[in-house]
Amino acid sequence: MVVVREAVVEDMPAYMDLAAAFVASTPVSSIIPFDRGSTEDFVVGALDNPDMLVLVAEKEGAVVGITAALAYPMYFNPSKLVAQELWWYLAPDARGGPAAKLLFQTIEKWAKTKGAEAMFMIALADERVDAVAKVYKRNGYTPVERTYAKGLI
Repeated sequence: MVVVREAVVEDMPAYMDLAAAFVASTPVSSIIPFDRGSTEDFVVGALDNPDMLVLVAEKEGAVVGITAALAYPMYFNPSKLVAQELWWYLAPDARGGPAAKLLFQTIEKWAKTKGAEAMFMIALADERVDAVAKVYKRNGYTPVERTYAKGLI
């Protein structure tokens, strides 16, 4: 059985293992390297931020998935609150099971309770982009933009 819950400081070793695997799997990793210590500091700080949600998915006591979301005023209409998924990652052996859906549903529900009028989800430009796009579209999301990155150093 999979349980989704808010992360706690004691989850950080497992959380950082999955965060490192997530970043390593992204195209961004060739531009900005993963730094475990500062990432952990960021995530631990987010645990107490009322505008952020940090979750873990557990299966049989092991952390198998992570996600986080941020609620913020929309820059072109600050009277409107929106939410954005920051990362969403599952250990390879947890993919295709209930953890992904539970994490997804939990951040959406949180965004609604925060009063967000829209939710933004990210699809990395990698080999899973088409599969992720199908999941988003099936859940009522529509593409709105693409992000491009360039290393400057």
